[in-house]
Amino acid sequence: MALALMKRIAVMLVLLVGAADPCVADCAQEAAALERALAENPRAAAIQASQKGDYRFLSFGADALVVPAVADQQCALRAQESHSLVGTTDAPCSQQQARAVERAFQYATEYNLTVLKLRADNGRSTCRPR
Repeated sequence: MALALMKRIAVMLVLLVGAADPCVADCAQEAAALERALAENPRAAAIQASQKGDYRFLSFGADALVVPAVADQQCALRAQESHSLVGTTDAPCSQQQARAVERAFQYATEYNLTVLKLRADNGRSTCRPR
């Protein structure tokens, strides 16, 4: 239930902020970058990153960052613990980008669930509240 609520809040914030913000000139490029990132399998991408020693979570958004599926957001948002999913934004500049951002939340959720398991399996912090 908490995951569903986080998703709804993130999508509502994205759409609300996006409605108030003017379109940017490179909107098509941002949407295309996000579409390319979403073309990968999130579980496979997380495994591939971990094989290179990268156990960071994916954060979502721009100014209002969220790390889907991770309980302790403060822990997960530390610079060494996460990196932003390219192309996500708090202010989508088109309907295409708004739809892609909504799909990106699910992508980041699946990626982070895989990272959580990989971290636990390797004795790393899973950013659970203390």
